[in-house]
Amino acid sequence: MSPESMAHAVLKVKECNNDKVMLTERGTTFGYQDLVVDYRGIPIMQSFGVPVIMDCTHSLQQPNQPSGVTGGKPGLISTIAKAAIAVGATEFFSKHILILQKQNLTLPICCL
Repeated sequence: MSPESMAHAVLKVKECNNDKVMLTERGTTFGYQDLVVDYRGIPIMQSFGVPVIMDCTHSLQQPNQPSGVTGGKPGLISTIAKAAIAVGATEFFSKHILILQKQNLTLPICCL
């Protein structure tokens, strides 16, 4: 959904007597194997009077990789966060993954 369209989602939640609304910028599909962030969306969504959280890890995903496993660019997390700060973001989310190779498990170890 476009940032402007999220005004309707915020209104629907608030109409149900719930003022605990937060929005998240997570990037959008660019081509077939990349997500990108249009940073104009952060101040647009903030104008609805709700916190906007920048998801620094999801926005760097690279789905549909030839290996069949979603990839990403974790080395750019701080770049994404700094760019979000530049347009006024004050809330951030970053998921860190621990991979246990012997058991072939992927476990989240920290959510900030």
